[in-house]
Amino acid sequence: MLLRSSDPNVMYQCYPSNPHGDFRPVPEVLGGDWVLLRWGEMPVKIPMEKLLETPWCIQVRRSWNGLRDRDYPLSPAPRTVRILGMGDSFAVGDGVPLEQSLFKRIESLLGDGFEVLNCAKSGMDTAQETKLLASYAVKFNG
Repeated sequence: MLLRSSDPNVMYQCYPSNPHGDFRPVPEVLGGDWVLLRWGEMPVKIPMEKLLETPWCIQVRRSWNGLRDRDYPLSPAPRTVRILGMGDSFAVGDGVPLEQSLFKRIESLLGDGFEVLNCAKSGMDTAQETKLLASYAVKFNG
């Protein structure tokens, strides 16, 4: 399930269990403007009571430029190699905390002097990724 607040850049992917201990309890939803959705091609709004069936979640926060990542300046810092990571839901990190996502793990392994931007989008195919990569390369001086 997908839990959304009035902030369009923050949502939570909710799950019935927490097998690896990476998920957190769902946030406090009382008094807020929250909507619970069933995932799918066309998300369907469902009653908030269903949230009790999925008490574990990960936060999915989008940066100012729409990435599931931190905010990056348009140009990398001097002597920094910038890599634009592309892919589908696996690459974007659906179902895992950001720090455990593919591109954040690669960035961690590469160490200082490297940035690996998570430009992936769920549901993308190779043709769509190619177009998106071209636009991000211009946008981020990648």
